Amino acid sequence: MMRKTFPRGRAGWWQLGRRLGLLAVVVIGGWLLLLGCAERVLLYPARLRPAPAPLDLPDHARRLAVEHEDGETHAHLYLGDGVDAENPGPVVMFSHGNGDLIEDYVFGLPEYQGLGVSVLLVEYRGCGNADGKPTKPGILADHAAFYDLLLEQPDVDPDRIVFHGRSMGGGIVAELARQRPPAALVLESTYTSIKDYARRLLVPGFIVKDNYDVAETLRSFPGPVFMAHSPRDEVVPYRMSEKNRAARPADLPAIDFLKLNVTHNEPMPPVFFERVGAFLAENGLIEPES
Repeated sequence: MMRKTFPRGRAGWWQLGRRLGLLAVVVIGGWLLLLGCAERVLLYPARLRPAPAPLDLPDHARRLAVEHEDGETHAHLYLGDGVDAENPGPVVMFSHGNGDLIEDYVFGLPEYQGLGVSVLLVEYRGCGNADGKPTKPGILADHAAFYDLLLEQPDVDPDRIVFHGRSMGGGIVAELARQRPPAALVLESTYTSIKDYARRLLVPGFIVKDNYDVAETLRSFPGPVFMAHSPRDEVVPYRMSEKNRAARPADLPAIDFLKLNVTHNEPMPPVFFERVGAFLAENGLIEPES
């Protein structure tokens, strides 16, 4: 019976080391490739959901669409109470979490609408009934196009467009704010950046293609910012909100922060919209409640 032999001497160990090095390169390369492919699913899980039937929108809402090279992306515009072409009002451009679709918001965001604030719910390209594939350039291009479309709506006050991003959507509106500055920014349960989030999962930041960077926007966005986050958030660590606040320079308006007591996917408590309403009123975007 022949015994397995191992290389001896410097040449033999060099050959063994070379083989192990090549094996490590293959294994690590395959792991990085797998992570790169998984990024699409991890960032945009809603693309795996079946496209729902279009909503039968109420009279105070309408469907908007923008065309792009892959087809169309849709949005739903719900008018705030008392808002019409003769009485244009503020509007919140809302970017939802990455597991949602705009059809999940059957009634829009009634808490805003009750304040006389219209709501535009924008779909991610490649998710739900939106054509194409979800990518950062495509999603930002669609959001910018919807912003421009809002400027043409007779029932929208173009000087009172607010961005509100929840979770993944916070990064989208933060990036958009560098291209189309809003009157104010509302960030709900939002991370610092996708690269920062990836590193906590032991994923190298350099393989992240779609890096939405909230902290970078907060370093330069000149307008008012409202932020809410909970220490009980099990998806986006609370420390990321602390890092976001720390990124804000002292010479810019301080972040209006609300510490929540909910998990990531629990509905926002009434105090959230009460504080957001007060924030909008303090910044002259809605009339203060009497």
